[in-house]
Amino acid sequence: MSVYQVSFLSNGLGEVVSQNFNTQDQETEYSVDLPKIPFNFKHLLTGYKYEPKIEYEQLCDCGKLLVPRAQCPHFIDPAFRALFEVLENRLQHLDFVDISSKRDIKMKLFQQVINSIQRIPCCVNQENSQIRKQNVVLQIDNKQQKLPNRECHIFRDLKRLFPIEYNEYFNEQLIQFKQESKCQKMLIILSFSSNILLFGLKFAVLLISKSLSILASTMDSATDILCGFVLYLALKLAQRGIKKGMYQRILHENQTLVQYIYAQRYETIGVLIFSTIMATLAVVLFGESINYIINISQGDQISIQFGIFPISIIGFTIVLKLFLWCGCSLALKKGFNLSLQAYRDDHRIDTFTNIIGLCGAALTYYLKGKFIYCDPIASTILSIYIFMHWLLICICQIKNLVGHKSCQRTLDEYICRLLHQFACSIFITEVQNLVSYTSGALNVIEIHIKVPCKITLVGAHSICQSIQNGFEELDGVERCYVHIETEECTNIF
Repeated sequence: MSVYQVSFLSNGLGEVVSQNFNTQDQETEYSVDLPKIPFNFKHLLTGYKYEPKIEYEQLCDCGKLLVPRAQCPHFIDPAFRALFEVLENRLQHLDFVDISSKRDIKMKLFQQVINSIQRIPCCVNQENSQIRKQNVVLQIDNKQQKLPNRECHIFRDLKRLFPIEYNEYFNEQLIQFKQESKCQKMLIILSFSSNILLFGLKFAVLLISKSLSILASTMDSATDILCGFVLYLALKLAQRGIKKGMYQRILHENQTLVQYIYAQRYETIGVLIFSTIMATLAVVLFGESINYIINISQGDQISIQFGIFPISIIGFTIVLKLFLWCGCSLALKKGFNLSLQAYRDDHRIDTFTNIIGLCGAALTYYLKGKFIYCDPIASTILSIYIFMHWLLICICQIKNLVGHKSCQRTLDEYICRLLHQFACSIFITEVQNLVSYTSGALNVIEIHIKVPCKITLVGAHSICQSIQNGFEELDGVERCYVHIETEECTNIF
């Protein structure tokens, strides 16, 4: 190859930026092999061996005449040729590693390849220009992309490389988008409404029965509503800051109207404050329960009223919570939703706490005698549970604020994205380091990579922007910082 003309997807979604890397007649510096990776990621390569399996078509039918593959108009672009030569190795390694995001990585890589094909002049592409994919329209209308009327050899090779992604992208399967189903929305609304209704009913039961175990159960229900309210306020405050994925654009535009750069951390601070308050209330309730037990042992009598009405209300609460628990679990099997998952866990916990409260109050009221201890003991158990639950949440939020390092599995997901999701990864000769740590509820990623010395400043900037934008669009990622070095320019710490 005579020219270092390399194409990059600057935002990971289809905008192509081409840069000349060197004007001298030299070979393009890329390797079919995977780049070097840090020692703590060596397990991703242990046991892996690349074996070519795909038999590519050797004749090009992109024009009116059949010509050798090397004369294909697509392969005139060195960038596309380089990318196509490494695809099979990258896809084989992606299938080899055990990560949950491999399907998403494959789809994004496939979209980049398709965009590159449509950018390069080809008779078949011109015939199929009317069915070119429009991502924005698809996301709004949820339509399908039609298969090309006539497939050139590149499309047939892609079908061998990306069989599942090819079908999903085109007409055979409906493209799946991240949107809440009507069933999930209904369950979320029903869960929130039921929490308010059941809290009111349980508060009425508390006034009638004067049971400590019912008090603990009612307090647990109150935390669900108050926690949701605190999170709502935190999210409102977070809107004053920069929206996720917009940091680079806003900061480059020097938007002085934004007062809080990382306002999304309000959510973490709100949960931390709320968990501290609830843990303190649980300690107070625990002390009150112990005093009840001591007073009973000294001969004092406690009087609770737990007739048919309180039992009916608590029984109705248990049945409703059990129904919502099962409904949320079934809905989550059809599609993931973070809010629905939180409500599912809430319903499961409330089911058990209500059963404990019901048993404690009922045994104390109907059996009396030695069973008079059941109500304060049940209250003690619930207060310990509430304390431990919110203490663990408090510790978790503190870790998030101080920058807790991500687990190895999360790091594996990120480095596999770095190696396989981006078209520009073919010019990465070595990944020196990849670190991920929490910044509130989201992660910050720092990446150190090496690239060939002949890459210009503009080309290095394109690599940096492509990787940063791609990672910052991911759920759970706040910022991504990419540091680029070469063999002749390396920091020594």
